[in-house]
Amino acid sequence: RWKGVHVFLDAAAQVVRNRPDSCFIVVGGALFGLEEEYVLELQQQVDRLRLGEAVRLVGFQSDVFRFYLAADIVVHSSIAGKCQIVRSSSSGR
Repeated sequence: RWKGVHVFLDAAAQVVRNRPDSCFIVVGGALFGLEEEYVLELQQQVDRLRLGEAVRLVGFQSDVFRFYLAADIVVHSSIAGKCQIVRSSSSGR
């Protein structure tokens, strides 16, 4: 839960209300197999917020760089520290 994805999904729902064409990709999974129920809770939250068309939970990826390249914005939503929003300058946008 410290990754704060549940907080990000609430924010994504607000964005989608104003920009229905928005698309979000959540990369990452349960850390070392811990908190597997959190992943299920996140999918339930996506369903409850009706974000199924806007949000993709892609789980653990060994190569995250390709997601950075495709992104306009990268969000690190950890609730253990400050939330970070970083423009994805590596994509040339």
